[in-house]
Amino acid sequence: MAQKRLYALFDKQINSYLNPLVFTTDGEAIRWFTTIVNQRNDNNSIYSHFQDYSLHMLGTLDDQTGEFTGPSRRLIEGIAVKETEQQYTLEDLFAKLQERSN
Repeated sequence: MAQKRLYALFDKQINSYLNPLVFTTDGEAIRWFTTIVNQRNDNNSIYSHFQDYSLHMLGTLDDQTGEFTGPSRRLIEGIAVKETEQQYTLEDLFAKLQERSN
């Protein structure tokens, strides 16, 4: 008998859960979510609107009986796993070049 954990992203803008996902642990699900939030891609609306998404654990599914048990809970917000990108001004870049040439 195996237990499968079901997760889903919640989109605040449409006030709806996306299709469920299956992971073994919360850590595995959070690692996946972190990757998706930070993966730059023109087709990745989660990257573009990370602040609108949160990851939820919906419950556990027993794959032999089909029994689904909860309770559901929010694990983490997209904004909590978003990596910040370093922003430089032209002055910063020129200063870095000057440092290297000295």
